[in-house]
Amino acid sequence: MIPRYFHVRSEKSLQLLAPVALLDHLVQEAAQPRDVVVGVDMAGQLGLWDTVELEGEQKAQLSRQELRRRPRRLRALPLWLMEVSALEQPGKVSGLNDPVHLIGRLTGPWPPPPSGPRVFEGELSLTRGDLLGGLVDARIDALEVPNAAGDQGLVLHAWLPGDREDELLAGRGGILAYPMVPAELSPLDRCNELLCMELLCGILEAMQQDVRADSLQNHPLHAVRLPTPDRAALIRAWEAEGFEREGERMSRRPTGKGFFGELASVLAKPEIRPIPPQAELEPLLKLSRELLPLLPGWPEPRYRCLRALRMYGQPTMGPARPDLPVLPKNTASEGTSEKSGPAPAEVPAAAPFRRAPEPDWLQDFGGGSPPRRTPLRAPDRRPEYTKDPSPPTGRPAWMDDFE
Repeated sequence: MIPRYFHVRSEKSLQLLAPVALLDHLVQEAAQPRDVVVGVDMAGQLGLWDTVELEGEQKAQLSRQELRRRPRRLRALPLWLMEVSALEQPGKVSGLNDPVHLIGRLTGPWPPPPSGPRVFEGELSLTRGDLLGGLVDARIDALEVPNAAGDQGLVLHAWLPGDREDELLAGRGGILAYPMVPAELSPLDRCNELLCMELLCGILEAMQQDVRADSLQNHPLHAVRLPTPDRAALIRAWEAEGFEREGERMSRRPTGKGFFGELASVLAKPEIRPIPPQAELEPLLKLSRELLPLLPGWPEPRYRCLRALRMYGQPTMGPARPDLPVLPKNTASEGTSEKSGPAPAEVPAAAPFRRAPEPDWLQDFGGGSPPRRTPLRAPDRRPEYTKDPSPPTGRPAWMDDFE
């Protein structure tokens, strides 16, 4: 059964080939626990393989990773995998924990039925807190692999809820999501730090816009200067719009035709845009971790159920990790009803998942402001462009040798 909050547009059967790149390593809890890896095959398809199927360098790579950290155990039957290609945020609904869409392909279920696994094109509906929490909590389990340049990089993922609380408590509806670019655009690089930074920046920027629109002066996001995932690309985009770089800011004067247009361009005040700093993964995750407790009602019961499915060490029932830390009391905002502490194995029956009153999930994504879409691009780490210095004026000194 497909997770309830994944909306299918199309589907087809999945014929996996041999894996060529590893993305994750985990143990799937069952009557007979399965030691499995998440990977990409020669056709760029996301899938799940038993570790006994690995050979050569892949097997050695997995052994080195396991020596650094033992794989987590997921009490999830069946398990679903998702390849994320874009983030879509609708217009403001209510509160800071607005619903969002993750667009991409869902594969599964794992283990597959006799008919085999399938691929579902569509989008997953969840909240900002679900996505931020999924990325923050899963950082500790990121796999280290060589990138296209031969250096060690990270393959990050998010552990996300795709169904209601009762289904999650039964081990169903959990989704492992991997931000990825199409294999044809980046065939040799499976590292996705830049893509995850784009997701984090997209969520935080939208939250900051809502905080400022609601005039929440005491919220930490109101005055903070958020970074950008690709500073060099942003500078090039602004230069294409007619801005010129002046140190750590970009400026553009209005242009016009004729004498009065040129006069106005000289006398008018130029438009100034400060250049945001370059985003780094760990500071972004730290900021997200500190902001999560400020979301009203966080963590919601559905996310608590999801967290209880992940375990470490020996097989046990229930959670084995502490809850997210809470900011000091003087920085907490109204509506923060959860404190740090162990995540409970059971969910209070009186705690609903959705805010009330609130329209149906599908209605949340229609009408109002146009959605904010964040497509995930192929990694582009070109250095920032700077103009060559102007040639010196006057007569060069070397010409004196010919007199």
